[in-house]
Amino acid sequence: MHMPFEDASFDVVYAFEAICHTADKDRTHAEIARVLKPGGISIGYEWLADDGLTTEEAHRLIEPVCRYYALPHLATPAQLAGQLRRVGFTDIVVGDTEATGDLTSTWDFLDELAALGEQLDDSPVRKFMVQGARALTRAAREGAFLIDFWEARKPETPPSA
Repeated sequence: MHMPFEDASFDVVYAFEAICHTADKDRTHAEIARVLKPGGISIGYEWLADDGLTTEEAHRLIEPVCRYYALPHLATPAQLAGQLRRVGFTDIVVGDTEATGDLTSTWDFLDELAALGEQLDDSPVRKFMVQGARALTRAAREGAFLIDFWEARKPETPPSA
């Protein structure tokens, strides 16, 4: 939120499944834009919620993911594109990581780890971790939880007022 770098310090800034943990995602993207040189690129992967969820689906599938993984809320792909646009980025691409490779094995592996955890002691921490894994895989398998990528460019010159 307050990177200790001067304005226009970097050609590229990347974030990997981190901005989902911030409450003010616009401010986070604005800080990235601040430290990028003109023409620089912001890229990343992010945890998101599907654009078309009903209130009931979001409550049933996304709220548990947010609770177990300490996320204030999950943006949607459309919201992510809007955040990037609002802070001045152009040439914005937001895409579903699933399109670049099947993530089923990831969810299968997480389910296997949860099953192993269920066989161990019933400690509160282990129980919480297993429930979190189950919430994440359920939301992913039902299409509510997404891992998306983005790329956005800081304009060479600031937009005219």
